[in-house]
Parts: sequence; structure tokens; C-alpha cells
Amino acid sequence: MTSLKTRRKYLNLNFLFKLINNEIDFTLLLEKINFKINPKNTRDNNLFFIKSKHSNYSINFPANMLMSLGNSTNNVTRNLYIIMYYYYYYYYSYYL
Repeated sequence: MTSLKTRRKYLNLNFLFKLINNEIDFTLLLEKINFKINPKNTRDNNLFFIKSKHSNYSINFPANMLMSLGNSTNNVTRNLYIIMYYYYYYYYSYYL
């Protein structure tokens, strides 16, 4: 059985994926998500731009948590779609 931390990570990634692809209609949170656009092709491949964090409240704000999770997994796989398809495959193969 997977740990609670791993399950929470997968569920947050699933929520982020559905939020970005407009499967969940939550415009108040979606407008807080900042996409990072690189003007040059640099090695910084982060998908989201996170403003500086000055307090625990801003670190644990749902939009900041989702963006930092998306950036951390983006560095490993480079693609949010691959993460979510892996999650669906893992989830359905584990519970079926």
C-alpha cells in the first residue's frame, strides 16, 4: 500500500491536471496559477512561476502548493500529461 504522502501528491497532481484542462470549473483558483514563459530556451524548465514566499501561510496556499508540486515533478518528467497518465495507469492497475 502506498503512503499517504504519495497518495496526496498524486491526488494534487490529478487536481492540477484537471484544473488546467478545464475539467474542474474553479476560476478563482485558476486565476492564481502563474505560468512561466521563458523568453529564451534556457535550462530552467519550470512550468509555473511562484512568487517569493514570506510566510507559512503563503507557502501553504493551495495555488502555491500546486505550482511547486507541478514544478518539482516537471523537472523529472518534463510533461504534466505523462505524470497524469502514469497516475491513471498506476491507480487503475493497483485497484482493479
